Amino acid sequence: MSVTSGYYSNGNSERAETSGSQTEKRAEKLRGRMLVKMDFTDRNNGKQNAAMKRWKKNRSEAHSRIRILVQEREQLKTKLKSTQRALQRLQQARKVSSPHAELTPSNQTEQEMNDANLNQFQSENFRRRLLLGNVITIVKSNAQETTYLNTN
Repeated sequence: MSVTSGYYSNGNSERAETSGSQTEKRAEKLRGRMLVKMDFTDRNNGKQNAAMKRWKKNRSEAHSRIRILVQEREQLKTKLKSTQRALQRLQQARKVSSPHAELTPSNQTEQEMNDANLNQFQSENFRRRLLLGNVITIVKSNAQETTYLNTN
């Protein structure tokens, strides 16, 4: 028996076995076409794997970038809050706590200088004069209060 593939489409297997080489040639012609499925999945799998690796790598890079940006954002938030608190403390220090609170002559002088937005040269020239004026004003008001209290 000289059948090589064992596949006969027409059912002529007995004839092919009995008659020698001519019949084998005829059997080859009579035999149905064999469908051979070529498996190219390895080649496609390689491309898909490479694409998947690129996608995973890009995704991983994006996630790490997001993590770094979130950390930077948190650091900037804390920096902003501390700067805002410092600014608020400065503003409260400049503000008069209550309008009825008495200011010392030097504090009143500093407040008036800050409100006037004088440069350094101007502030050096006017500080003494302004301080003297504030001292005289406070002494005068205190003297008037004591005389008013003594008369009543």
